[in-house]
Amino acid sequence: ARAAEVAFDAGQCTRTDLALAEASLAGVRARFADATSQAAQARNRYRALVGTVPGAFTLDSKVPVLPETADEAVSQALRVNPQLLAARALADARAAAERSARGQRSPSLQVRGTLSYVENQFFEGDQSENAAIAAELSMPLFRGGAIGASIRQAKADARAARFTVTDTERQVEANVRSAFVQFQAARIAREATATGVAAAELAFRGVSLEQEVGQRTVLDVLQVEDDLLTARFDDVEAQRAYVLAAYQLRLAIGTLLGPLSEPTNN
Repeated sequence: ARAAEVAFDAGQCTRTDLALAEASLAGVRARFADATSQAAQARNRYRALVGTVPGAFTLDSKVPVLPETADEAVSQALRVNPQLLAARALADARAAAERSARGQRSPSLQVRGTLSYVENQFFEGDQSENAAIAAELSMPLFRGGAIGASIRQAKADARAARFTVTDTERQVEANVRSAFVQFQAARIAREATATGVAAAELAFRGVSLEQEVGQRTVLDVLQVEDDLLTARFDDVEAQRAYVLAAYQLRLAIGTLLGPLSEPTNN
């Protein structure tokens, strides 16, 4: 804005150019105020979650270890996802309850045995031994339909648990595939923004050299520098989205607390 004002006073630009520069300045100030507000909110959220005031931050380049393909991610999720494991355990428990309910109609056999030994009970040298064994076989004949009702209830519960396992498997697979697609998109976006930063840096160096030899104005350099800063900001946002998408994929798989890979420069 100051350069445009100087150029306007020297008759090198119009009032429209000056107004555009002032509008750009106002926009930058608005963006700065918004960024300051977001930074304050982020610090407050950090303090609320962690309990300490955050200091200087560096972007962690580590990402979780992830499967190479969506099919591998789904296969791993079907083995280790906690929600799916809980649903399967519930289905096993309901199946055992159904077998137990069916067992109420089966006969039961109880065998009991006793052995006793008595010495000197009536006179010196008196000895006696008694042994007995008994077997009891029982079978329910009529209980007013209570056994059939309990069997039907257990059977319905087991069927519902199996349906829950199927639904959970489908939901887990859908979540994993969706998270994998988002992760792939975030990785592509990160690579694109890194390329954009390299291009913006090259453009900034070129315009700066041209300005030194008089082929570009200060305004041209400032505009290209603004593009470079915007590209760097977009690159940081893309890296943040990439790391977040990686952890979201791990969450969908069920291995959120697994090991991390080595830092990557991709």
